[in-house]
Amino acid sequence: MADIPATDADELERLRQENAALRTQLEQPTGEPPHRARWRWPVAAILLVLSGILLVGSVLAVWAGRTILNNARYTETVTPLIDSSAVRSSVAVTAVDRLFAKVDVEATARQALPPKADFLAPSISDQLHTYSVSAAEKALATPQARKLWVEANRRAQARIVPALLGDAKSPYVDINSGTVSIDISQIVAQVKSTLASKGVNIVQNVPNDVAGSTYTLFQSKSLAQAQSALQALKSAAIVLPILTLILIVGAILLAPDRRRAALWLGIITIVSMLLLAGGLALLRNYYLGSVDRVVLNSSAAAVFFDTLVRFLRNSLRVVAAIGLVIAVAAAIAGPSRFATALRRSTTEGMGSISQSTGLDLGGFSMWVDRHRRALDIVAVIIAAVVMFSVGTPSPGLVLGLAIAVVVWLLIVELLARAHPAPPPYRGQPTA
Repeated sequence: MADIPATDADELERLRQENAALRTQLEQPTGEPPHRARWRWPVAAILLVLSGILLVGSVLAVWAGRTILNNARYTETVTPLIDSSAVRSSVAVTAVDRLFAKVDVEATARQALPPKADFLAPSISDQLHTYSVSAAEKALATPQARKLWVEANRRAQARIVPALLGDAKSPYVDINSGTVSIDISQIVAQVKSTLASKGVNIVQNVPNDVAGSTYTLFQSKSLAQAQSALQALKSAAIVLPILTLILIVGAILLAPDRRRAALWLGIITIVSMLLLAGGLALLRNYYLGSVDRVVLNSSAAAVFFDTLVRFLRNSLRVVAAIGLVIAVAAAIAGPSRFATALRRSTTEGMGSISQSTGLDLGGFSMWVDRHRRALDIVAVIIAAVVMFSVGTPSPGLVLGLAIAVVVWLLIVELLARAHPAPPPYRGQPTA
C-alpha cells in the first residue's frame, strides 16, 4: 500500500485543523429538527436587543448607586468643582453677597463722605463689592478653603440624598423652586476673615454666626422628575445588572451560532453606549437651557453637570470598549477570508518562529498544546478579574488587557509548537 503524502508542515496543520473540527462536531448535539431551530435566532435577537436597552439602565443605575447615593464617592466627585474658576467666582459672589447683605455699604459710605460727595456712595459700594469678590476668589483657591468645601459637601450629601429619595425633608432641597444647595457658612466666615485682613473693615460688623448661608449646586424646574428618576435607579441598581446578564447569557446559549451572537452582542453594546452618550449631550443642553441665571450662574452650572457625570461618561466608554473587544474577537474567530487568513498566518508565523529558533521544550510544549484551550480561558478570566477589581476602570485599561490577552495567546501558540513535529503517517500494509 502506498505511503500517504503528508510530509510537509502545511499538510500536518491541515490535518490538525480537520481533527479539531471533527472533534467539535462530535461534541455538539446532533439531530435537532430544523423546525425547532428556526425560532432560536429570532428569540436570541430579541434577548440581545432587550439586553442592550437594559444595559443603558444598568449603567445609569450603577452610576447613581456608586456616585450620588454613596457619600464618599459623591464627595470625591464634587470636590474638583472648587478648582474651577467659574465655580470659585460663583461661590465668591455668593459669599460676598451674604456678607454685604448684613451691612448697608452704600449707607456707610454716605456717612463717611461729605454731603456734596454723597453721590459717590453707589460707585464706592460697587467698587468695594468688586474688590471683595476678587479677594474672595483668591481666598477660595487656598487649601484651607478646599477642605471647607469638601466638608460642606460631605455634610450636605447626608441630608440631600434622603430628601431626594423621599425619606426625609431637608432645608437644602426645595422641590418647588427646583434647587439643591449646600451650607457654605464656614466658607463665608473664612471670606469675612480674609476681607477684614485686606482692609474691608465694614464686614467686621457682620455677626460671626453666618449660619444659613447656602450655595445652589443644582437648579432645574425638572427637579421633581429627577427625584423620581433617582428613586427608580436606586431600586433598580441591583435588579437591572442581574437581569441584563441573564438576558445576555440566555441569548448566547440559545443562538444556533454563538460566535455570531457574540458579534452582535458587541455591536449592540457599542450602539447602546453611543445612544447613552447622545442622551447625556441632549440632557446637558436641556439642563443648561432651563437654569435660572439669577439663581445659578450658567458657567458654574455647566461645570457642575460635567463634573457630576464624568464617572458616568467614563463608565459608558469602558462598557463600549468591552463591546468593541467582544465584537473584534468574535469577528476574528469567524469564517471570513480575512479572519481565516489572519488565524492561518498567526499559526504559521508562530510555527516558523519556533522552527527558526530551534526552540524545543519537549514534554512541556506538548502539555501546552493539549491544554491550550484551558490556558486561553485562564487568560480571559484573569483579565476580567483585574478589570473588575479596579475601582474605576478606564477604556485604556480594557484595551490594554485585551492586548495582554492577545499576547498571551500568541505565547501559548508559540509554546505549543516548541516540540518536534510528529513523523508523517505511513500506511501499514493490510494482512
